[in-house]
Amino acid sequence: MQDETIRNILSYLSSKELEGFTGGVKMGFENGKPQSFSETFCPDKEIIAVDALFDLESFIKDACKPGFHGTLYIVYKSGTLTHYNRVRTMQGQVLERVLGSRDIPMRPKKCVVKMGVRTSNA
Repeated sequence: MQDETIRNILSYLSSKELEGFTGGVKMGFENGKPQSFSETFCPDKEIIAVDALFDLESFIKDACKPGFHGTLYIVYKSGTLTHYNRVRTMQGQVLERVLGSRDIPMRPKKCVVKMGVRTSNA
């Protein structure tokens, strides 16, 4: 399943190259699963420029691993990948592990109110 997801994402990005897309693609992931994609025609170019060592497939594979929460952002100019960035989101149990603390609230706890009735034995 993970391999199919990676292939589908790479195919989607390949279509951006073929159409000569100029803009940015932002891909949101929760626990290694794609949750949202958005495209912009006015991308942020103040991020990492692609160099010869950049491997798009590895970039996507890392985001598709269980436990990854965050966003990948890539920028195209006339269908050529020019910039990229990754933002990792940490919250809940992931943040607890990173900080090594059990004091961080994961979610608001449910509050249960018990009501009793007093009776008189008169």
